[in-house]
Amino acid sequence: MREWYEAAKVWVGLLYHSDNLIRFKLEEGDCAVFDNVRFLHGRLGFTMGPGDRRKLVGCYMDWDEIRSRMNVIRDGRRRRSKSGGGTRQM
Repeated sequence: MREWYEAAKVWVGLLYHSDNLIRFKLEEGDCAVFDNVRFLHGRLGFTMGPGDRRKLVGCYMDWDEIRSRMNVIRDGRRRRSKSGGGTRQM
């Protein structure tokens, strides 16, 4: 068990080393989007005053949805480029 705690201490040291941290403060209306599988995230503590409100909304997307949409956009641009049309007619 001692080896596990020693390894955990090394791991935590790596996680909190300044070379491995990105810190930023979200302001009202900001949105954070990241790959939850490849990104270890957390937050520092905060204090709420009287009347303060906090709203946290989570959303999960499958990479297949994102890749599919990117392909549709890319293919549409290629078709417009080949046809010589840079603008859409409505």
